[in-house]
Amino acid sequence: RVYVDGGLIHNNPSLVAVSESRAIWANRPIGTLLSFGCGRLVDDSNARSGIGTLLYWGTQVFNLLGDSNQTHRTVKALLRTLSPETAYFRFEPFAGNTSLNEWRRSRLLAMLQITADYVAENISRFELCVECLLAAREEEEEEEDEVVHLAARLLLTPTFALVAKGCPCWAGVHS
Repeated sequence: RVYVDGGLIHNNPSLVAVSESRAIWANRPIGTLLSFGCGRLVDDSNARSGIGTLLYWGTQVFNLLGDSNQTHRTVKALLRTLSPETAYFRFEPFAGNTSLNEWRRSRLLAMLQITADYVAENISRFELCVECLLAAREEEEEEEDEVVHLAARLLLTPTFALVAKGCPCWAGVHS
């Protein structure tokens, strides 16, 4: 077997999340999809315009394989068409060309500042995202309350108590 870095082609797992949620919960709408990126590639196409070397184009093709923004655009279009009620948020601060193994304190501090600035500039989108997530949580809690009440009624029935007493997990719970 040959293993390949998941950052190639599937650098943004949002499309996989949509696909899996549809496979598991086919009839349940996706309330909110939240995607966090770790920075975009620097667009240096202007700096290298006119260069037609194989190395340049090879680099461009390789960059496309790890382009999470292509998946973002695909997911956005897919949800707009198939699931318009879904609130979709993609947050991705622009950190420049930063290596995955960056260790220099000055660069790490700069990345933290870039992220803080990004949050400040996009605070209204973050707040809207939180509102969507909290609204979904409130709906879930209402559904959970119904399940809890149903389970409580089931647990209080004499038939369930007799069956459950044979279960090792029952010991000490209702003694």
